[in-house]
Amino acid sequence: MPRDFRQEWSPLPPFQRGTALPHMLSSEAGPRKPLPHSRAGDSALRDNTSPTYGAQQVKLALAIFEICQLGNFSIHMALRNLGPAGSKTRKIAFPTKNPFTWLFPLVSCPNYTYEVGSWIGFTIMTQCLPVALFSLVGFTQMMTILSKGKHRSYLKEFRHYPPLRSPIVPCLL
Repeated sequence: MPRDFRQEWSPLPPFQRGTALPHMLSSEAGPRKPLPHSRAGDSALRDNTSPTYGAQQVKLALAIFEICQLGNFSIHMALRNLGPAGSKTRKIAFPTKNPFTWLFPLVSCPNYTYEVGSWIGFTIMTQCLPVALFSLVGFTQMMTILSKGKHRSYLKEFRHYPPLRSPIVPCLL
């Protein structure tokens, strides 16, 4: 009978040899055995936060995330192209042929609106409470405060600034 050197030699210190770690690192590992603290039938690597609505939820949230990221990029390009290169003059941004810029008549900072939409999509996709809290705090503290400040500065700087624009959320905030 050939000797099994895997049992004699292990890259792990002796106190870790009886844990699930060697089993997870082994390339020839068979079916996973449940850990002592798990219930019978549960996998040792079971994901306890699987999506409530399955793959549909992940795909929809990923689509929201990608659309909002593309919108954010489009807004940044539209803002970059407002004036000639090297110029410090500021202009009022208006929609272009790009449909992602069609938020300009409604909000002063559509890039922040798209950023919040991306975080909402990411939160839905991951169903993770820390991500949801980060999104909420980021929206209330950073995005809202920054967008209100920019909106106020636009109103002061431009006499003919569109009066119906909101700072970040159309018709609300």
